[in-house]
Amino acid sequence: RAASFAFEQDRRRFVARRGLVKFLLAALQGGKPSEVVFSFNAYGKPALKAGPFVFNTSSSGNSLLLAIGRRSEVGEIGVDLETTRPMPDALLIAQHFFSKDEAAELGSLAGDERDQAFFNCWTRKEALIKAVGSGVSFGLDRFSVSMLPHEPARIRQLDGVASTWHLRAWSPSPRHIAALATPIEPPEVRMHRIAVAT
Repeated sequence: RAASFAFEQDRRRFVARRGLVKFLLAALQGGKPSEVVFSFNAYGKPALKAGPFVFNTSSSGNSLLLAIGRRSEVGEIGVDLETTRPMPDALLIAQHFFSKDEAAELGSLAGDERDQAFFNCWTRKEALIKAVGSGVSFGLDRFSVSMLPHEPARIRQLDGVASTWHLRAWSPSPRHIAALATPIEPPEVRMHRIAVAT
């Protein structure tokens, strides 16, 4: 997999991230990283071949977000991590990929508020489609999520009806936005920050 990347930096990042994920999953299961074996669904979503845990990852630049949960407690899990930045084409992207009400809401905002809302929307939608396991083929316009700054993260509707999926959103750093989606509301969410030298 690493060899498929065109740039050395990307190859090194991939190896470091995959190694860290295996190390943490092995520690959680009381085994060795070499014993952690992944399977992949038809859309490329990785899963553990054995054990009670589900996981998902997302990366942005040098940062990696890893979410782990017990299948019995969360069902499935999806996460997304994005580095915030000015998005002059946010409205154009929303009009092509978001639901009509999301695009309209984004169009009512401007400047930093629009950029913040765009990334709120994007991470929450990505987290859900990754939890479902079918990626963008699921259809980003099939559902709508909350996006306004300081508005609680939630899925407003899915295929025109209320959704039972659960969302959490937070800022791991001043430059990042993250979201987590699960079909079952987690009884507890704990977050840890790890610094790794590569």
